[in-house]
Amino acid sequence: MDAVKQRLSHIKAHFSKKMFVKGLGVVFVLYALVFTTVFFTKDATYQKHLDKLANKTTTINDLHAPSVDIEHSGETQTNAQVINQDNQTVINKKYPNAKPLDAVPVAGLYQETPQGLIPMVREIDKLTPFKAYKRPFDMKAAKGKKIISLAIYDIGLSQIASESALRSMPPEISFIISPYSQQPDLWTRQARSYGHETWLPLTVETDTFPRHDVGPHTMMIQSTQRENMRKFNWLLSSGVGYAGFVSPYNARFLDSLGDARPIIEDIAKRGLALVNASSYGNETLRSTFLTMNAPYADAPIWIDIPESQENIRSKLKEIEDSATKNGYAAGIFNPVPVSYQEILKWVETLEEKGFVLAPLSVQTQL
Repeated sequence: MDAVKQRLSHIKAHFSKKMFVKGLGVVFVLYALVFTTVFFTKDATYQKHLDKLANKTTTINDLHAPSVDIEHSGETQTNAQVINQDNQTVINKKYPNAKPLDAVPVAGLYQETPQGLIPMVREIDKLTPFKAYKRPFDMKAAKGKKIISLAIYDIGLSQIASESALRSMPPEISFIISPYSQQPDLWTRQARSYGHETWLPLTVETDTFPRHDVGPHTMMIQSTQRENMRKFNWLLSSGVGYAGFVSPYNARFLDSLGDARPIIEDIAKRGLALVNASSYGNETLRSTFLTMNAPYADAPIWIDIPESQENIRSKLKEIEDSATKNGYAAGIFNPVPVSYQEILKWVETLEEKGFVLAPLSVQTQL
């Protein structure tokens, strides 16, 4: 009898172990199916998004063909570029006058490298990426009004916050696309389809590093020039269609001109703009950049640092006061709900106060 009980106990244990192993096998198969589905459909999903955004475009490869006048920020472009043929399409229902910007990249404004496409000045007519990719703005129509520019930092890191910005923000507000987002080019195309010009953050060391770390490709004061240029080339190739770079909050790297000069010179050489978003001025940086005849601006007001309703309202008032005093002002904010709520309410009051909202690129012209 004991032998029978022992045998039954052994069979029960063996059966339980066998069922456990089978259960693990089923779980493994399910996970494998999920992984396979995601892996083999991610490219299709990405392409689906691109197809959804696609405009009717025409690429003219003959750079020596007779020029055709195309209105773009008061400048004449040749037909040697990608031209958006569907720019009358209304995409943003909240702002029906917002038209998509031209498709990117523009022919002749990039060079191909192993890392990706890197912006450059077009040889045939010296058109710069900054001039081609900035949002058009009528300076004459804004005469007599104080100009205010706003930009959202790190678009693309949060899909929910970024899509909310696309749906809710006026097209005059510029988008700073994070190079660490999963698909920077997709976010750039989406932003431009809603009428927003785009920028990249300049991933450099701040005065709060390492507490405030701007990522693994941060250009550092104590790094070699070769290492910093390697990181900068990665940044250059992380997206297409951007007008220039915006520094992080209190960028200490830019105060070290010996370290920053090779980066600054390359930005200027490639026809890109620099917006210094440090909360303090840097006249040496400004004069150095302007000496190279490159677009430059300061945007020292971070609207939501610290992130509170009271502070945001105070900073918006500071922007108004600065614009009233100087004729122009700019502010940067992060993709967080409290900032969106306060800024959207505030933007609606600007016209009656005698202010006009303009893209960030306009600050380099003032």
